[in-house]
Formats: sequence, structure tokens, C-alpha cells
Amino acid sequence: MQVGEVARLHCFPDYAYGPSGFPAWGIQPYSVLVFEIELLRVGISANLYDILSNLLRLRNIQLS
Repeated sequence: MQVGEVARLHCFPDYAYGPSGFPAWGIQPYSVLVFEIELLRVGISANLYDILSNLLRLRNIQLS
């Protein structure tokens, strides 16, 4: 993605709330969740970098 782009992510029931839904939030059973995400800026914070580094280290991958 580039800054300013908008992406739509569809989360199907198998990966969302399935047959139960989530009544407290008004999500019906077998709902498809759609998320719109806009990239506002590109950067990395120290905390995010540390989190990613730790996750990747578990898989023996190094960030440069």
C-alpha cells in the first residue's frame, strides 16, 4: 500500500465470530466483517520494532 490508499479486508465467519456471532456488539451469526484501512503514514516506532524483532527472532529472521 501507499500512503493515502484504502484497503478493504473481508473477514469471513470461519475467521470471525462464526455461528455464535457477537450479540453484545450487534454482530449476527455467520457475519462477514469488513474492515476499511487507510494508510496514513509509514514509519516504525521503537515499540513496534521491538515487537516485530522478537516475533521474527522466534523464526530466525533478522530485521536489517
